[in-house]
Amino acid sequence: MDALFDINHAAVGTYFYGREKELDFFDRELFGPASRGMSRHYSLTGMKGIGKTSLFRELCRRFRESGKEGIIVIEASVDNVTGFWPFWIKGVLRPLFGDPGFAAALSRMTPEDAEFVEESRAYFMDQGKWRVLFEEDIVEDMVAKDYLEQLFPVLYDAGCYIILVIDGFDQAGKVFGMKEENFGWFRGLLQNNMGLSVVTLSRRSIRYIEQNCFGGSTFDGIFSKRGLYGYSNSEMNAYFDLLKEHGLTLSEEKRQDIWYYCGRSPYYLAIMGQALLINPLTPPDVVASRFFDSFEAILSLLKEEKLLTAMLQMFVGPRYNMSEGDIQKLVAMGYCMKRAALDSGAGGGNEYADYFVPEQTGEYLTVSGYFIDYLRDTHRAEADEIWPMLTHTEQKLRRIVAAEYEKLYPQDWKEKLEAIALNGGRGDFHAVFLQEHDRLYQRAGEDQRRNVGNSILNVVSLKTLSYLIREQWSAFQKYFACGIQSFGDSMDMLYRARNPITHSNGELLTPGDILAVEDICARFSAGIDRATV
Repeated sequence: MDALFDINHAAVGTYFYGREKELDFFDRELFGPASRGMSRHYSLTGMKGIGKTSLFRELCRRFRESGKEGIIVIEASVDNVTGFWPFWIKGVLRPLFGDPGFAAALSRMTPEDAEFVEESRAYFMDQGKWRVLFEEDIVEDMVAKDYLEQLFPVLYDAGCYIILVIDGFDQAGKVFGMKEENFGWFRGLLQNNMGLSVVTLSRRSIRYIEQNCFGGSTFDGIFSKRGLYGYSNSEMNAYFDLLKEHGLTLSEEKRQDIWYYCGRSPYYLAIMGQALLINPLTPPDVVASRFFDSFEAILSLLKEEKLLTAMLQMFVGPRYNMSEGDIQKLVAMGYCMKRAALDSGAGGGNEYADYFVPEQTGEYLTVSGYFIDYLRDTHRAEADEIWPMLTHTEQKLRRIVAAEYEKLYPQDWKEKLEAIALNGGRGDFHAVFLQEHDRLYQRAGEDQRRNVGNSILNVVSLKTLSYLIREQWSAFQKYFACGIQSFGDSMDMLYRARNPITHSNGELLTPGDILAVEDICARFSAGIDRATV
């Protein structure tokens, strides 16, 4: 049987399925205006493997088959390109000059314009110029940019309109170098030229890319934003119908397995579908083991972009101290999408509710249920690893409580501590614990007594310790870069983490719990150290 899916290349032609709404949108909003000489600029973002490249290769293929005259489509990429002019000359201009539409436009030009275009082509195809431009000669850079700024208006006047699709735009920093003016120049080129449309394909938003290159963002302002997520429920139906048409009838349980492992990802669904068409008895989990390299690539990028903690908190929990900015970054980078926005883009309805259990649909969606479990399991750090940090932080907290209460109540600070603790921690503190501690204290050596101290602080829980600090917040605020409510929430988190570890049930802690504890301990320790210098 011929392959129904191409899992090694971008899916085009007979291998391309679904995405009809996206195909229609870009045909109407990009290719349509371009045929009338109007410029449109789009930034298409989405997670790696979600189908951005396949979508535009199919769009370009269908456009070329339509035989529309006057439009030249150039598919370029910044992957594996090492500089600004190598990209323009090899990725854009050489395909442009070799396109039949370019020759047709040349034949329609006035003699003066045709002479200029031939001069421009000779300049950019002169390999002697390449060497100077590739070495980023400042003067030659200005000359070449001047040629380009004039070239596109001349082509426009001859009825030659260009759509430039730039794939892999995440690597734009390497192409545009560390010169902020290159982004600015490109923005000016697009703003000042009719008949030149650009689409960028990337995981990250242009704003993120530009800010991480130069700390500012102006280039992204001219692009309309479009996000690409996985298949809608209608497209999932079409996927299962396609498998059935080719002889693969799936039980409800098998369909649910495919949904769990693949989610809405066209790439994972293609791998699963092809494997099951070859051998319907193949367990889905065996096929899904082929996703691990892809999952690890996603996790590697999350670490690189310092978003792993946010991703864990978002989908594994708890959402401790998670800001709206963290969520916006995850959405902008394509790691998750807001379901309401997806449904709106799909034309309304409930297209992105859970395929099998609609009422369990979350507000934000990511790769698949299997990916979330993979994220949880592979990043479940040993709870024992946070025990020393938690203990160290707890000791610091007890020390500052002793120091501040001794300042507040020099004559009877231990009695005050006990009275306040009993008032706020009833049921948590038991006098017998203090009596036992006192007995051990009396038997200890002098150094041990000095290090440990002898007060109620040695036997109260983190919950009561939090109460003691909040009762005299004005004295303790200097140690913590937060408000009293945030401090209380943080102490509750430490308390919830300490109990499972103390009772040898550390496995009850989620990766999000562990990350939250690490963050709190680091912040509290740093604040105490700063205030006690």
